Amino acid sequence: MPLGTLGLLVGPGGVGKSLVALDLCLAVAIGTREKLGRAVSQRPLGGWVRTTGASVFLTLEDDRAEIHRRTVSLDPEGHRHGAPCYVIPAVDLPEFDPALVSAEGRAAALTKFALEDLDRLLGDVARQAGYPVRLLVLDPAGDFINADENDATFVKVLMRHLRAAASRHRCTIILLGHVAKTIDAEGPSMRGNGAWVANSRFTYSLWRTAPSEAAELQPQARCPSGNTGLGKPDEGKPCRRAGRRQAHLHARSQYRSVTRSDQPA
Repeated sequence: MPLGTLGLLVGPGGVGKSLVALDLCLAVAIGTREKLGRAVSQRPLGGWVRTTGASVFLTLEDDRAEIHRRTVSLDPEGHRHGAPCYVIPAVDLPEFDPALVSAEGRAAALTKFALEDLDRLLGDVARQAGYPVRLLVLDPAGDFINADENDATFVKVLMRHLRAAASRHRCTIILLGHVAKTIDAEGPSMRGNGAWVANSRFTYSLWRTAPSEAAELQPQARCPSGNTGLGKPDEGKPCRRAGRRQAHLHARSQYRSVTRSDQPA
């Protein structure tokens, strides 16, 4: 996931997209407390978080209580305390309109939040944290369009604006999205218009394994005592599979297995 670019993390409901994204936000922020130059492991997607700073997770689905439960499950040791990870549960802000693109007749128009408030939000967080914002997660992608998310006209305007914001702030932006009903051999793709994937720099997919595949992968998914990056290990939970679907850069197409636990820490 290159710094300063726009990408997607997609998967069916309940597969763990928000947990993976929240874990990534924590890793980016907690890295500011590590020794300079030390990368932080990001286990569910593989690899290392080599650029650290402030992170912002703007969710339109989960309330404050749910975010707290998930965060404690991901970080039971409390390494996040004092780290610049900012989670905004918009469902607890009834007067907040998160739409970045709306319809004006048949045309797509950027909203005030897109033109002014998004930059202000990232700037305010950077000043408060004392670190530049390096990761912004928007969940779910379709709810930031106050129009038909299947219409390429609106999707392209949103993606073009977010690509510019990512470059301007040197901040990676990840949109979380649900998947199409049809899953091809490369894994699930974004539900709606193909402009979502076509206008992103990278796309990662999460999906549930078939029972036979889960049985084969289960030994690989077991971890030593500690956490898996998706909450505490629980061998009784179903297996998930993750893979890089698309990336316009040199990258390995690797697949990893993780387990998800919804039990509170």
